[in-house]
Amino acid sequence: MAEFIYTAMNASGTEVKGTIDANNESSAREKLIAQNLSVTSIRKEAEMTWEEYFSKNNRSINQRDIMMFTKYFAVLTKAGIPIIKSLVILEKQVDNLRLKKKVKKIRVGVEAGSNLFEQFSHHPETFPPMYLSLLKIGEESGMLYDMLDKLNMFLKKSAALKGKVKSAMIYPVVIMCVAGLVVIFLMAFVIPRFSAMFKSFKSTLPLPTQIVIAISNFVQNYIIYEVLGAVAIGWAIKAFYAWPVGRQIWDKVSLKIPLVGALTVKYSINAFCSNLAVLLKSGVSISKALEITNDSIDNLILKSEFSQMRVNVEAGMSIGDAVAKSPSMPDMVGQMISIGDQTGTLENMLENISSFYEEEVDQLVDALTSLIEPLFIVFLGGVVGSIVIAMFLPILQMSKAVQH
Repeated sequence: MAEFIYTAMNASGTEVKGTIDANNESSAREKLIAQNLSVTSIRKEAEMTWEEYFSKNNRSINQRDIMMFTKYFAVLTKAGIPIIKSLVILEKQVDNLRLKKKVKKIRVGVEAGSNLFEQFSHHPETFPPMYLSLLKIGEESGMLYDMLDKLNMFLKKSAALKGKVKSAMIYPVVIMCVAGLVVIFLMAFVIPRFSAMFKSFKSTLPLPTQIVIAISNFVQNYIIYEVLGAVAIGWAIKAFYAWPVGRQIWDKVSLKIPLVGALTVKYSINAFCSNLAVLLKSGVSISKALEITNDSIDNLILKSEFSQMRVNVEAGMSIGDAVAKSPSMPDMVGQMISIGDQTGTLENMLENISSFYEEEVDQLVDALTSLIEPLFIVFLGGVVGSIVIAMFLPILQMSKAVQH
């Protein structure tokens, strides 16, 4: 929700000013009209001042910010500090300006008589469904500290694994960028020196040398177009990924890539099982837990498969059979979940599966990293070696000519 500043006339004709929270301007006007106010002006309050906007603490809210906020909130709750007082302390403690402003809005709402869950639910872009569900359970059951502590442990574990997977995915891109920069440096600054020297040669240059010099000239002469082209390609990739159909195509293709596909599936299974275990242990119904868990899956193809599980369970199928019907779920996972469901140890079984796949993800990340490093060395060595050979071929030609 956003905050709107308004000026209005009440029933007695007196001008009143104030602020109101609403999803948009139209909704804000409707709320004011419902209070028998005639709106004369309304505008959305600026989220930040210019000073705040350029502050180093004005950054996107990441998982670490939420994790630290949850950790401090749990500590304050355990100490017996009232919720409003805790929120006041947290508002001062939080560094991230965007999160600080959200905490302030939550605190103001709670002070006005609203419950904690309702105020947190106004910020779904920051606090995901799983977070909100456990918070609601904790508030209603009087076990807020237990739920916050559980959330803190879950976020910490999830962030660590997500960081490893993200690093493994970004690593090849970084390697290719470094290789590209090395080649561009050679073409733009090293090859021109050789090219100037070769102009004094009266013999025809070898074909490899001619090709390298031609590429070097192209890099130098069209540098602006090359930069614009790189930016355009980057923008096109981003737009393609943001396009629903493009995102679905990429998610489908990524599952077919060796190692990357296996890493995506195993990471998703880990997230599915760990989230489901936490929710079921907290008393969330199986159907609701599956719905919330599905929101934590990034790959659209797997998300669709996991979503079908909930549909099957709601239709009367057991959780074990529903999981077994998913094409991406290994037979072992379906069998273990089925055994856990039949023996009443489903939550513990899910935790065991989660731990197993966490180790599998770690091993795949190590394998991916160890494979990329030698490939990069061979690739870069081959490119640089080819350029060096192409540059020294004319010199070798000249030395042979002198000997003869």
